[in-house]
Amino acid sequence: MDEATWLTCTNPEPMLTFLREKTSARKLRLFACACCRHVWHLLSDKRSRKAVEIGEQMADGLWKGSPFYGPSWNAYRKGGGEGELLAAHGTTYDSAWDAAERALVSGIARPDIIRDIFGNPFCSAHIESACLSWNAGTVSKISHVIYEERAFDLLPILADALEDAGCTCADTLAHCRQEGLHSRGCWVVDRLLGHE
Repeated sequence: MDEATWLTCTNPEPMLTFLREKTSARKLRLFACACCRHVWHLLSDKRSRKAVEIGEQMADGLWKGSPFYGPSWNAYRKGGGEGELLAAHGTTYDSAWDAAERALVSGIARPDIIRDIFGNPFCSAHIESACLSWNAGTVSKISHVIYEERAFDLLPILADALEDAGCTCADTLAHCRQEGLHSRGCWVVDRLLGHE
């Protein structure tokens, strides 16, 4: 895997394989949850949706229940409707990796979700720390709203605020202004909030 392949790859499998041991359990778990979120309309069982929500809470260390409860959820399987069980028991790296792999096997993993969450592993986009304190913390406040409320429609506004704050990172600004798919765990928002 090289940068050119990463940026144009249409097969999520080699991308996910490349990330093995290069990313956090949190990111892997949010990736699996994001895959399910993007087929949310196909998850007709309320327990499936609740399990995805629990998975997100587990990723952020907010789940207060037993780590062995789950989450386990049914996710859309290409051509088969709900059915493929994505088990994500526990809070370990291996359990998060298992959830990510099951999203891949079930056919709901997409390269654009991978790029949204993990960014470009070949290029470390730099965001100046002064941007975070600019205008009484406007950039941080917008980032929190986007993350907590899934307000991804605010990403272009975040880009404008970053630019006004002095951000010159073209990759960061372009990602915020990119139309289409964004998920909880988006690499720009995570970086601004200090998440790994």
